[in-house]
Amino acid sequence: MKRLFSRLRTKYLERTGLNAYALGRHAEAERSFLALLALDGDRPGVRHNLGLAFLAQEKFSQAEELFLHELSRLGDHFPRLRVLGDLYYQWGKPHQAAEMYQRSLDEDCPRQDRAFLEMRCEICRDPERFHQARLSRESYLRGNRAMEEGDIPGARQALDEALRLDPSNVPAWNNLGTLLLNHCQDPAGAAEAFREGLRLQPVPWLQANLEKALGTSDPPGRSKARTSKGTAE
Repeated sequence: MKRLFSRLRTKYLERTGLNAYALGRHAEAERSFLALLALDGDRPGVRHNLGLAFLAQEKFSQAEELFLHELSRLGDHFPRLRVLGDLYYQWGKPHQAAEMYQRSLDEDCPRQDRAFLEMRCEICRDPERFHQARLSRESYLRGNRAMEEGDIPGARQALDEALRLDPSNVPAWNNLGTLLLNHCQDPAGAAEAFREGLRLQPVPWLQANLEKALGTSDPPGRSKARTSKGTAE
């Protein structure tokens, strides 16, 4: 009975953590994954998922410790290298980011990710472009705050600036599309922004938002596109 309860508890914590992360409730996801780690420290993916929750909250040192532990224990693998590249990019460490992105490219990189990672490598190796990427991140976060406060013109200006400074800022493409769809009644412009994000990084949440913009996912008025929360990827 005790083992059965432990298995049920493990599945519950994993499910609630993943759901919370998908909804942008990163502190809640962190709590679930920490509890799961204490319950079953050998469960596949638990350290990776906890690291993602830390990263979304800019807890860079804690995320780095978990990701490097996984890399040391399990060896080079595209997702492990890629997430370290994203970590160092957000953290403002271009040399480490470039190294991890290059190792990602050399480690069975999926074809759809190659152009994005090559762009990131170029940015990391150019001090001026990396400085602009840091400014892009600040503009992206400013745009998020403006959107939350209902300042739609301010949010649009900040997100446009974020993308001018760093066209690889995928969450900014997503949030610009969300702004255009949910607040500006511009589904065509929203679809264009979502497509640009998908061209760089084909991820399910961007595809879902594109389908909403095209009117193929839900009946009109029933669903809104979701913003990206936290730090830029």
